[in-house]
Amino acid sequence: MKDSYARGEKVKVTIIGRPNTAYILKVRFKSGYSTANGLGETKSDANGVASWTFTIGNRTDLEFVASFEVTGNGETIKKEFRVTER
Repeated sequence: MKDSYARGEKVKVTIIGRPNTAYILKVRFKSGYSTANGLGETKSDANGVASWTFTIGNRTDLEFVASFEVTGNGETIKKEFRVTER
């Protein structure tokens, strides 16, 4: 995961967790949690790899520090990022 993404950018988030485990990715912006296609629950493969792909909205607030939140196996990991102009 990078420290910043541009408006309209296609983002791929990949984690390595426990094999065959459900993980949920939420992305929090100033307006609240994103409902973009590609977010939500997915199951990791036999190697523990889970990934999501979604697009940052073209009107996403540039001043707010957004965050990724991955939850699974009783743990939550958060990573902040900035949104920039394209």
